[in-house]
Amino acid sequence: MQAPVSPSPNPLQARALEILSTALDAIITIDAQQRIVLFNEAAVQMFRLSAQEALGQPLDRLIPTPHRAAHHAHVGRYARGEGPSHPMSSVRALKGLRSDGHEFPIEASVSRSGRGDNMLMTVLVRDVTAVRDSERKRLEQAAREAANLAKTEFLARMSHELRTPLNAVLGMAQLLQAGLHDRLSEPEQHQFELLQAGGQQLRTLIDHVLDLSRLEAGELVIESREIELCELIDSALVTNASLAQTQQVQLQSSYAVERPFIVHADPARLYQVVSHLVSNGIKLHRSGGVVRVEVKRERDCACISVIDDGAGLTAEQQALLFEPFNRLGRERSDIDGAGIGMALAHHLVTLMGGRLVVESSPGQGTALHVHLPVAQAQRQPSGTVLYIEDNAVNALLVVEVLRQWPEVRVVVAVDGASGLEQAHQLQPDVLLLDMQLPDMNGLQVLKRLKQEPATRKLKVVALSANAVGTDVDATLRAGAVAYWTKPIDFAPFLEKMRTMLLTGCGENS
Repeated sequence: MQAPVSPSPNPLQARALEILSTALDAIITIDAQQRIVLFNEAAVQMFRLSAQEALGQPLDRLIPTPHRAAHHAHVGRYARGEGPSHPMSSVRALKGLRSDGHEFPIEASVSRSGRGDNMLMTVLVRDVTAVRDSERKRLEQAAREAANLAKTEFLARMSHELRTPLNAVLGMAQLLQAGLHDRLSEPEQHQFELLQAGGQQLRTLIDHVLDLSRLEAGELVIESREIELCELIDSALVTNASLAQTQQVQLQSSYAVERPFIVHADPARLYQVVSHLVSNGIKLHRSGGVVRVEVKRERDCACISVIDDGAGLTAEQQALLFEPFNRLGRERSDIDGAGIGMALAHHLVTLMGGRLVVESSPGQGTALHVHLPVAQAQRQPSGTVLYIEDNAVNALLVVEVLRQWPEVRVVVAVDGASGLEQAHQLQPDVLLLDMQLPDMNGLQVLKRLKQEPATRKLKVVALSANAVGTDVDATLRAGAVAYWTKPIDFAPFLEKMRTMLLTGCGENS
């Protein structure tokens, strides 16, 4: 059956339809009987329906069946002038129906033109699937963050509340054991040891839970610096020696590096990681086995390997190794722990700029490798520093603090005149200039230096207790490369002097 022919639009309407057909949103024009008379390319793409298939069809074809009657009635009311008085109706949230039966969220608005049988209504349709998905994901993320925050606050509060009575329990147990030591039988002594061991285990668990909650809240601070790695590992092995003896496990170490071996890491957190990996290897090991710690260098990384010849891990267990509170099927074993330590170690190593990698096979043991950045050896500064300073104490401080660099020579001049003479003779790599001298001020010395061809290019750093902005600006305009203030803070002073001596660059403070 052929679809009824709708009235042809007038020339103005035809031009409007032509313009609308090129728009980005789906644009659909219908006649007074709600039959489609225009279906632009965006509508073709959105509804997966060709224009030939759409033209002459009822608009309801694009609406899911359960909503068609209500939608048809709404459009009818609008066509009769019972809708909003504004020429463009408000945006409505609807469901669209593609030709393949897929429903998707849309927003639509409609406008009228003409009257009676010549009336046309144009619908602008926008696919809001991406918008809705984005909003859903945002709400889900907000819910997850709220849940994580609530969990973190709960764990932190509970950890604090548990630590207070635990300290009392452990403290009183130690006092009782010390006071009754000579009167305790061997079984009673063993009972006290079990009490203390259980308390220590509980304290470790509380510490791990608290650290994990801080990690998830982004509050755990890592303070990386240069540390000697082998010494730290020696200390972790000593700490775990008693546990290894109790478990009848042999601890071994092998360092294929030259001491001192310097890495960048947080010493307390790295010790925590290594100690946990070693103790974990001991606890999960069979009696009479070996846990070995190796250190070697791999390009710009230090590799710490904790290797055991125990039962090993399946591929499934390895995939879950760093998941918090997952004990990998050992929940009913007599091995203590709550499945937090490995997750915490993984997080800590990552925060220190490293990687924690596992290698294991069932029956072949397990190797855990910690990769950390190696500290690059710093080039030691060399050269001559001339310090023009009349205060003997200030001069002595600079001489002593620079003494740690054997290749740096420090010469002191006690007034401006002798300083100018020394500058000509020594041609120092850096000239430190006090701004208040007995015979002339620092600006006068600086101007004299810049006037002479032999000293014009010297790097002059003003060193003064005066931090007034106008004086600083005047000194820098006169040719000083930097203006440092007293009293001297040795750590930043050394870093700036190192930069000056090695590269010739400095910064104001």
